[in-house]
Amino acid sequence: TAERFAHRRSFAISFHSMMGNLGASIMPIVQATVAMAAGWRTAVAICTVPAALLLPLVGLRFTNSAPSLHHLPMTGRQERLRQITALVVSNRSVVILAMVYALTGMGTGVLTGFLALLAVAKFNLSTATIGIALTTYYVAGVFAKPLMGYLYDRNGARLALLIPLLLCGALTICVAYSPWVWLFMLAIALVGMASPISPIILTAAADHSDKEALASSVGLIYTCYGLSFLSPLIGGWLAEQYGLPVSYLFAALLIWAGAGVALLLSAKQTTPESVYEPSTVRPY
Repeated sequence: TAERFAHRRSFAISFHSMMGNLGASIMPIVQATVAMAAGWRTAVAICTVPAALLLPLVGLRFTNSAPSLHHLPMTGRQERLRQITALVVSNRSVVILAMVYALTGMGTGVLTGFLALLAVAKFNLSTATIGIALTTYYVAGVFAKPLMGYLYDRNGARLALLIPLLLCGALTICVAYSPWVWLFMLAIALVGMASPISPIILTAAADHSDKEALASSVGLIYTCYGLSFLSPLIGGWLAEQYGLPVSYLFAALLIWAGAGVALLLSAKQTTPESVYEPSTVRPY
């Protein structure tokens, strides 16, 4: 996507990212419906159906256009990998973006991971209502992602990340301490609008990565995002010791930490010469 739509990159990545939220918004309702009808084991199994159907189609439709290293001797491959790694880790913007995405992912991981427990503990909501709450969260993200791309185009990565992350942290606390169901549901929807920063992260990474290291830069960002598995462990311990609202305070602090790290980005970065030119773009 970043290669093919080099001059409309933020819009293309935002539109592409919307589809993930659209699928994620449908699955909670499907899961809740199947769980009530046939049990949770069947509901979990249903989640594998889209991947089982789509992955073979992806393999047939897209070829691997990455430059091959097979023609190089082993020492040449190792040297090339070292060069690409050095390009990635020496890119200050990419490292900062990876940190922001990791911290935000850790915060939202707590928020969504403990949402069902919080809904039952505070309001004794049904499984179907919890499914609707999660769907609301992801549907809000569908509409927010184009806005994230617009914010990036208008203000650059720093401000485009700072505004939604500050709001997201505050709304996360609102989710935990909402005294009414309607406010709880509204806060979840607003968090869903403020939290999907992936279009900003990925567009900024594409704009400010060396051409040869773009795939590795995105790989680093998603590797750091994978650290979000740690936050539910810590959040669970905090919930057990001090209560679920404290876990959400922890989540808000992580998200605000991501906003603080985003301040390390320059105010509005200019596109370097290494960004893809139209003549170098290969059609799918």
